[in-house]
Amino acid sequence: MPEKLLSASDVASVLNVTVQTIASYCESGVFPKAFKLGDSKTSPWRIPQSDLQAYLKKRREQSSRD
Repeated sequence: MPEKLLSASDVASVLNVTVQTIASYCESGVFPKAFKLGDSKTSPWRIPQSDLQAYLKKRREQSSRD
């Protein structure tokens, strides 16, 4: 079954940040399998659900160590 893809807006809502923050995360590799739906600077990002889950897990682990 294909993996569910989330929009930058979906992920921003979960993380309570802006869509621009999610775009920055995508560009910097925070979501390693994220990709753009086109070549334009304004093309929308798609983030695999597994990337978001991995990010949330890592964040939980880091906060439990603090």
